[in-house]
Amino acid sequence: MIHVEGLTKLYGNRVGVAGVSFDVDEGKVAGLLGPNGAGKSTIMKLLTGYLAPDSGQVTIGDVDVVLDYRAAASKIGYAPEIPPLFPDMTVHDYLYFVADLKGIKKSDRITHINTVMEMSRIVDVGRRLIKNLSKGYKQRVGIAQALIAFPPVLILDEPASGLDPTQIAQLRELLRSLAGKHTIILSSHILAEIGSLCEEVIVINNGRVAAQEKINNDQDKGSTFLLVLRTNDRDKALACAGSVPGVAEALPVSSDSETFSIKVQFNPGKKGAAENTIAARTALFHALSVAKLPILELVRERENLEDLYMRVTVGASQ
Repeated sequence: MIHVEGLTKLYGNRVGVAGVSFDVDEGKVAGLLGPNGAGKSTIMKLLTGYLAPDSGQVTIGDVDVVLDYRAAASKIGYAPEIPPLFPDMTVHDYLYFVADLKGIKKSDRITHINTVMEMSRIVDVGRRLIKNLSKGYKQRVGIAQALIAFPPVLILDEPASGLDPTQIAQLRELLRSLAGKHTIILSSHILAEIGSLCEEVIVINNGRVAAQEKINNDQDKGSTFLLVLRTNDRDKALACAGSVPGVAEALPVSSDSETFSIKVQFNPGKKGAAENTIAARTALFHALSVAKLPILELVRERENLEDLYMRVTVGASQ
């Protein structure tokens, strides 16, 4: 749904983004993560056509954002970090104005407005002036205007900025309800926000893509484990672990005079990763016990989002 290739933007002699490329599949929720000043907001503006790239290409579906901006814009709902609000308008009037700008038929505007106000939980402030709203409510009005035309793609720049914990939880609920129906890119420098909302993360550092990884938020779905045995018989341990049904691979990691560590990759199988991994772990324990290979540890090996972020940003800047 979103294809970015070789995207570059210069501000005079300063590099905003340099050679950024990534893809986001239809219906997925992807997060742009990176330090302040890394280039996330610039990428958002390039995706929406607010800025023109010096080189590179952005396509939304099959539409080139630069070559056919109007067609691309019709597919996008954009909520910048500071929402484009008119403080002297009421929330309802503002959304009606946005619906008009988006070309929504008059007969459909009230339905669209009521729907997005309900989704964004701003029904109770619909008749209030925007200038009298809290920052959190203003942020939600900004998200409502992005949703007003029910676009296939949502681009949200720091959507949780200014929200309290309850409102952040409501935002997560909203975005999860939209996943699958919309392709969503959101930017943040907050690890927890990306980790809880997104299915994959694109880490931006110094204007470049430092990493693009899937996020596995379900601990039970992890199928790679570190097995530590009390033995110096490496061949016997590898053969035993590798012969267990459900074990896809057993690779040596390290050893000393008393212990031997093995990386064990379980096969998820057709029944689901969690169920098959539990069965395979049970079989592994039994096989090692019969072979008289004492187990010291069996722990899930999984790089979390913080590990990834620190590896590709802090490590890269040293």
